[in-house]
Amino acid sequence: MQANALRAMWVAILAALFATVAALWLVGVQIRPGPKGLVLSWLAAAWLWLSFSRRTTAAWLQRMLDLGNGLLIMSAVGMCGALLSYWFMRVRPFSFADASLYDADLALGFDWKAIY
Repeated sequence: MQANALRAMWVAILAALFATVAALWLVGVQIRPGPKGLVLSWLAAAWLWLSFSRRTTAAWLQRMLDLGNGLLIMSAVGMCGALLSYWFMRVRPFSFADASLYDADLALGFDWKAIY
């Protein structure tokens, strides 16, 4: 992928993530990543810096950078979708209706009902 196209795509994705977090903040849902989330965020930032700052001539290194960028793009788009689903749940007028999903998430240690 060309560097300019990759930069433009990342600017759009980061703007979408920022807008999503801002929309959640406006309805009272705050995101507080734990230590592992912060480590992953810093690793993603370092990977992006590496992929934008290096002009590589080695084919294998370029393939690794492209693979990592693809995985980061997929993760960022999935994160936007997940965060927007929480925003939708927060602003919709209906009451809580999915007890089985809540029980499954509670078994995984995620109490999202406490948000509402």
